[in-house]
Amino acid sequence: MKQKMIGDVPGNVLGMMADLAHKLQHGKISPKELSLFLKRKNPFEPEVITSIEEWEHFYQEVFGKEVDFSGLELPEKMEGFNWLIIMLAGLTPNKLYAKCEERFSCWRHFDNFDAIKSVRTADKT
Repeated sequence: MKQKMIGDVPGNVLGMMADLAHKLQHGKISPKELSLFLKRKNPFEPEVITSIEEWEHFYQEVFGKEVDFSGLELPEKMEGFNWLIIMLAGLTPNKLYAKCEERFSCWRHFDNFDAIKSVRTADKT
């Protein structure tokens, strides 16, 4: 079966481009995801925030809070702990999950993340 062409472009490619434009317009695909895809990188791998400045930007973007972590003292990096996670004082896992629900579809295995006990807390300012 001969493929339908529009100019020199196959019709199905134009359909995919239209679908992409629609998803970009409605926020189903972010410009950053498209940029990664065009660089032949997986745009759907979870992004790892690796610096204090990136965490400051994260809290500004997601929570609208200006934070300054410049005086934050980080413990020495331990083998096997490769991700830097900075939690704002008073920010609970349930509050963070609620913010995720506002931004994208997600589901949880536990009903109450705050009930999970950890030695790490966000109690200090």
